[in-house]
Amino acid sequence: MRKERKAQFKFNRCLKLFCFFNFQIGPSYFVILNGIDGIREALVERGDDCAGRPEMFIKSFGAGGKGIITHSFDSDLQEQKKFALRSLKCFGLEGASMEARIKRESISLAELLLEKAGEAIGMARYLQLGTSNVICSVTFGERFDYNSGQFQFLLDQLDEQFYTNPFKYLLQIARIIPKPLRKRMSWMDLASPAEKVLGYLSKVIEEHHTKFNPDCLLDIIDAFLLKQEQHKAGYFENRGESAKSFNNEQLKYLLLDFFLAGTETTATTLNWALLFMIRFPRVQDKVQEELDMLLGKDPNAVASMSDRRSLPYTSATLLEIQRIRPVAPMGTPHSTIRDTCLHGYELPKGTPIITNLWSVHHDEKYWPNPEEFVPSRMLDEDGIIIRPYSFLPFAIGPRACLGEQLAKLELFIFFTTLMHRFSFSSLQGQPMPSLEPHLGISMTPKPYKLCITQRL
Repeated sequence: MRKERKAQFKFNRCLKLFCFFNFQIGPSYFVILNGIDGIREALVERGDDCAGRPEMFIKSFGAGGKGIITHSFDSDLQEQKKFALRSLKCFGLEGASMEARIKRESISLAELLLEKAGEAIGMARYLQLGTSNVICSVTFGERFDYNSGQFQFLLDQLDEQFYTNPFKYLLQIARIIPKPLRKRMSWMDLASPAEKVLGYLSKVIEEHHTKFNPDCLLDIIDAFLLKQEQHKAGYFENRGESAKSFNNEQLKYLLLDFFLAGTETTATTLNWALLFMIRFPRVQDKVQEELDMLLGKDPNAVASMSDRRSLPYTSATLLEIQRIRPVAPMGTPHSTIRDTCLHGYELPKGTPIITNLWSVHHDEKYWPNPEEFVPSRMLDEDGIIIRPYSFLPFAIGPRACLGEQLAKLELFIFFTTLMHRFSFSSLQGQPMPSLEPHLGISMTPKPYKLCITQRL
């Protein structure tokens, strides 16, 4: 057993013994919560108490508490969340238009992959191209050409942000390295990739200002600019809504949140999905048989979200992939915004909290043989998809993922389109790709290549 496997085994065994423990790095104390019950207590029962973000988590990413992900838990955040959800609904999440966008993008990606049939390729960047274009079409009002240099540059920043060494991230939050020294250590800089994306977003916002038409809103930027105009006109004076959070700085960081979170998590889950399909070809065969029963042999046929019940094994496969390889195994850090009590322990205001979602998805109490890939565990005796209790791929509580519904749509449509059009296999004469993850800010597969074969 390799050293990293031994370390992982010992760490996971420790987590099974304690559902609540704290530790210190430098001057900072952390609390780690393990298991579904402890995490539900913090994020649901004490959800408002634990809805803050650690100060250095906010500063590490250069956001200064703007956007949504790093925003303080206050009335401005609630207004921004309402705006974001309403905008997503307005531009398609509640109707057919969002699904249509994703279907078109999945077909475009499939057409690009057709050119690569028979070649040995890595899928990570291709999956980013597809999923990122969906969110770009909603936020910026247009999709990128896959060969766009600007698009590739933005995705390069995404890679640098999320694939960074997690210890660098932890050291930033812990404030173990003095600030003057941090400034001299360029490798410690987590904000740099985000700042490059922000520079591009500033230009996009300026372009929208010059073309803005309040009678023809094309995307989320236009919807935000309309809010600004309405506040200037006094439209919300007697409605209790503050104008201070609807400024261009907040808009930049809101778009950054959409771009980073809306691309990385979905693309990484799909990358894991393809890796598991080549490692478990019988599962891939069963998924394709189910898709063929529904869609036939028409290469242009694309599944809809309404087909999910007709594709129980396919849906169960996606759920099992999200369980066994959660993209954010340690969640997004929280902190207490007031003195509170968790698991019988008093926590002062400002205590950083890490929610170990890996422990939730690998708890033997709920998941027998949790390291085994078993899609059927997500189905009941009648073959109907179940809703597992110990399953939190999008977190839970007041700061749960806002993009959950969009992510579910993208995962289902991209996965079913790729599985219907292609078969994926390991490279002949080469070692099978490893299921061991690369641990950055997100949990990604280690770089691997596969072979694509056209089915239809």
